[in-house]
Amino acid sequence: MGDMRIANSKTGWFLGGFIGILALVVWVSQSIQPRSETRPVGPLARGQSDVQAAMPTIMTAADTLGPATPIGGKRSVERTESAVTAAMAALRAAQDREGKLWRMKDLSDFYLRVHPDSINDRVLEELRALAVSGDQTLERMAILTYSRLGYFTDTEPLLARALSLNQLTTSEYYTELSYALVQAPTERQSDLARKIRDGSDPFSAEVLASLVVEGALLDHLTKDARASVRSVIADNAPSFPASEGDFGFMDAIRYNSWLVACAKLDGGNSVAKEDSVITERLVTHNSDPRLAIAFLMSPEGNGYLERSRGASITPEVLSSIDAYAKRFPNNATIQEAVTVAKTQIANARLK
Repeated sequence: MGDMRIANSKTGWFLGGFIGILALVVWVSQSIQPRSETRPVGPLARGQSDVQAAMPTIMTAADTLGPATPIGGKRSVERTESAVTAAMAALRAAQDREGKLWRMKDLSDFYLRVHPDSINDRVLEELRALAVSGDQTLERMAILTYSRLGYFTDTEPLLARALSLNQLTTSEYYTELSYALVQAPTERQSDLARKIRDGSDPFSAEVLASLVVEGALLDHLTKDARASVRSVIADNAPSFPASEGDFGFMDAIRYNSWLVACAKLDGGNSVAKEDSVITERLVTHNSDPRLAIAFLMSPEGNGYLERSRGASITPEVLSSIDAYAKRFPNNATIQEAVTVAKTQIANARLK
């Protein structure tokens, strides 16, 4: 019996690769946001700009008053007024785009959410000034950096200004609003969530789904804001490419995140209800077996299977997966993905 539990080295390698890619996405996501935040930045995906993708860590690793995290092996800088002044001067003196980006990172490293003080005030003041400085490159970088540090009274107006000046795309604008929602005060949540909902942007839906999955949103939102977030996610279900033989890891990760987010939003803090939502959606979406495979090969899918010992998978879903594998016998990626999904089902039934 024990030999059946993912004993096949190829299967184990494939599952490890999937989890490894997911871990890499999470690592990249965490590296472009404030370390002290409870929210994660959503998966690095289509629609995300190069500046957003490259935006480095905003805060020091432990949010303490210790040295700032060194960049590329550089010597750490103490968090002092003189060091902040030097960082501001270096940013304004930077000539090329990459230099400005890294100097912006240096400056934002001084901001500590858990320790509001004059240094924080200076960092925010400088970023606000740069966001309306007339330097197009600096303005864009500054607003993206500023919006990730927290929710401030001028966060929404600055983002709206950047959108009106074409410094942000529509997708980037709604994505930043999605991040802002995590930190928004109660009185702003409903309006902000409705604004995101009315934007109907697929990428912001991906971001919101990832925030829900990581637990950053559900306990924070008002009832009205939660309803709007649910609407955004439910109305923007991801899909695989039209070509049925195309099975991509990033598409699988997007769908898995969406499905788990739907379950958490509709499950009412009940794992049993969450599993019921997942089962229902897997049946509803059974016309494309890639969706079930994407979930069943994931860590969340494994937990779902183990809770029911594999009984939660309907015969219709299992039959659809088998038929899909038979249609593409020479597609190694599909064969390995189906093998991982079915192995996890078999393992769960053995427990």
